[in-house]
Amino acid sequence: MRKILMLTALAVVLGVPAAFAEEGSDKAHKRGHHKGKMFEKADTDGNGSISKAEFSDFHNKIFDKMDVDGDGQITREEQKKRREEWKEKRGDRREKRQERREDHSEDSSGE
Repeated sequence: MRKILMLTALAVVLGVPAAFAEEGSDKAHKRGHHKGKMFEKADTDGNGSISKAEFSDFHNKIFDKMDVDGDGQITREEQKKRREEWKEKRGDRREKRQERREDHSEDSSGE
């Protein structure tokens, strides 16, 4: 019984890092269009780290964009409106990327 327990523990210890490494690579791949640019936007002084003030400023700007009527509160309607605008913008960017891929594909195929 003790050997089974030890082998199980060993399998878990050896398997967990590989699972996390794979998960991390998936997350990096799924990061999407910004690919770390959000960090760069928040790091306004460019020193490679985000201070509490930079963090607050960055999120206050997002809040201000979502607060469409400027009353200092975000309603569900404002949230839905901004979400739809972001989805539309994301869709436009996706279409442009697809067009560039198609253009590149045609160029490289010699047509």
